[in-house]
Amino acid sequence: MFEGPPDLARRINSIYVVLQGVVIVSLLVVGVYGIVWTQTSPSDQARVINAILVGENNMLATGVTNGGDMIKPGVGFQYILMFKAASATCCNQAPSGYTLPTGGFVFGPLLWTPPNDTSSSYDRRYAVFTDSFSFLPGPSGCCPFWFSGPQGNISQPFLNTGRYGGLEQYAGVRGGFSWATSIFEVNAPGNYTLHFTNAGAMGNVTGRVAMGASIITYSRTQPYLYLGIGSTVFAIIFAAVTALVYWTKPSSTVIKN
Repeated sequence: MFEGPPDLARRINSIYVVLQGVVIVSLLVVGVYGIVWTQTSPSDQARVINAILVGENNMLATGVTNGGDMIKPGVGFQYILMFKAASATCCNQAPSGYTLPTGGFVFGPLLWTPPNDTSSSYDRRYAVFTDSFSFLPGPSGCCPFWFSGPQGNISQPFLNTGRYGGLEQYAGVRGGFSWATSIFEVNAPGNYTLHFTNAGAMGNVTGRVAMGASIITYSRTQPYLYLGIGSTVFAIIFAAVTALVYWTKPSSTVIKN
């Protein structure tokens, strides 16, 4: 009986350690992913849009039932949803709509509250604008159109759709127009505004806008929670056993004749 080369024994032990380390890290990754990852409902875009539109409960429609708002050349209209924190409103003030002297409408104040996030659910508040502008474009095209929020211009809606966002009493007048609905997440109180300027149209522009607020609650589930916990516990136990075996194992390999 004689002992094998020390270098060979060390190389074999190093390979064992590396392989065991890979197994432990893999188990920990699977475990942490299973514990942290959550499944949200509604999850896909179509169902989220549907939930937001169905949940739209405070709304103003302007120009929808009276033939449209007449926007003259060179005039800019603003359609404003005004959100205020509870501390900034008085006496349970209900939202109302009024005309802007410069052109357009304001609807508010709409109550804004900080998001309520828990381990099982979270809610989000949205501003919903549904619009249709009819015009004959001039040689240079028409017309400047954009959105803004409390922090400035908004380059991209949270979601957009060709569906009509609004209450059912307006369903009978929506036919014949090309509607577009833009949805924005309301992260802070302030004014969320649709801007439209008649610059480039041949004659007047007819505007029809419905705007309102919606709040929906998303539910969370953790479908791989127990798998994650099991993988993490197994990784810890495996690491402990591996360390114990490594420190108690002889440092050389014995080869028998």
